[in-house]
Amino acid sequence: MRPIGFVVFLLAGAIASAHEPEDPCLVPEGNLKCCDCWCEWGCFKPPSNPWSLQILTGYYTQVNGDSARTTFLPDGSPNGLVDFVYLPQTVRLEYFVCHHCMGSFWPSVSTSVLAEYSSSKIVRDFGSYLTGPSLLTRFTFSPEYWCHPYIQGGVGVLFTDADNDLSQRMIGGDVEFTVQAQAGMQFMINDRWSLDFEGGYQHISNADTRSRNFGVNAVGGSVGLTYRFGAPGRRDPDRGSSDRYGSDDCASCR
Repeated sequence: MRPIGFVVFLLAGAIASAHEPEDPCLVPEGNLKCCDCWCEWGCFKPPSNPWSLQILTGYYTQVNGDSARTTFLPDGSPNGLVDFVYLPQTVRLEYFVCHHCMGSFWPSVSTSVLAEYSSSKIVRDFGSYLTGPSLLTRFTFSPEYWCHPYIQGGVGVLFTDADNDLSQRMIGGDVEFTVQAQAGMQFMINDRWSLDFEGGYQHISNADTRSRNFGVNAVGGSVGLTYRFGAPGRRDPDRGSSDRYGSDDCASCR
C-alpha cells in the first residue's frame, strides 16, 4: 500500500501543477519579469524599495539688487552694500511615487516626493546660520539610464539669526520661508549609489510678516551622493542596450 500511496501522491501533485495558472510574468531566462516592464519600448524594473537618501554640500550666493543690499546707519543714512553667502549641508529622504512612459520618442519620467532638512553656515556678511525643513517634488528623466537628469521644486521654513543685524533689510525675522527650485544630474556608480550634481535657485523671505522683507534671492550649486535602499533590476548585457538598467526586449514576455 505504501508504494501505491506514494505513486498516487506524485500523480496528484503533477495534476495540480499542470492546472496551476500560468505566471503572466514568466520570461526567458535572464530577462526581467514582464510585470516590471513599464514602457512599450523597453524594460525597466521598479525599485524593490521606494526609499532613497541623498546627502549634499553646496554653495549659494545672493543675486539681489543694490536696493536690497544697502545697509543703513542708526540715523538712517546709507552705509554701503552687503553680500549674503551660505554653505548648505542638505539631507533628503526621497520616496518613489510612480513612473510615466510618454512613448517611444519621449523620455520616461519618474515622480517622487522628498523630505529635506538643510543646515547652512552663513559666511558673508551677516548672521551665522540658516536651518530648517522643506518638502519637494522631483521629476527624474530616463531613470533607466546610467546618468539621468532631474528637476525639482518645493517650499520650506528656515530659522536664522541673520535678523539680529539691524542695519540690513533682507531678512527681518528669526523664522523665514523659502521657495526653491533645482536641476541636477545623477551618475550611477552602481545600482544603489550615484554621484549627484545640482544647481538651483532659493528665495528666502518672511511674506511681509515683518517690516524688513526685501528677501534673499540666491543661486548656487551642490554636489553629493544618493543611496537607494532598493536597487533597480540589473541590465542584461546579452539583451538590449548596455546603457540601460534592464532589458530593452519586453516583446517576448507579453
